[in-house]
Amino acid sequence: MRKGSVRVVGHGGPLHVSFVNYGTPISTYGQKAFSAAGFPVIEDFSNGVLNCSQRTPFTVNPTDGLRSSYESLLLEEMLSNSSSNSKVYQSTQAMNILFDGTKAAIGVNVSTVGMPYILHARKESLSVQAQ
Repeated sequence: MRKGSVRVVGHGGPLHVSFVNYGTPISTYGQKAFSAAGFPVIEDFSNGVLNCSQRTPFTVNPTDGLRSSYESLLLEEMLSNSSSNSKVYQSTQAMNILFDGTKAAIGVNVSTVGMPYILHARKESLSVQAQ
């Protein structure tokens, strides 16, 4: 991303990734600290080179200054789609992803209000197993 440029990613979105139009502590002082520590400045941090620094991009729509989020990008669309077989587990934190021997994801360890359990994946559906 060039300074001041906008990147839009995803489908059903957009998810705006841009620089805010005002100074933030992390953008101002973080950049100075990284430069002082010897990290070179780069214009496009999303190119895969991570041993450098740049101003901090935010998920903000540069046109109106409103925050863009994956919730607005994906969750709202999924919930409004009556043919979706997805389920939202409210107040649930994913702890880690479970993999089989071939490195395929087979489930997720989660916790809902302190109660741990496993969500197992079968194709596009999930099953629940209490721990």
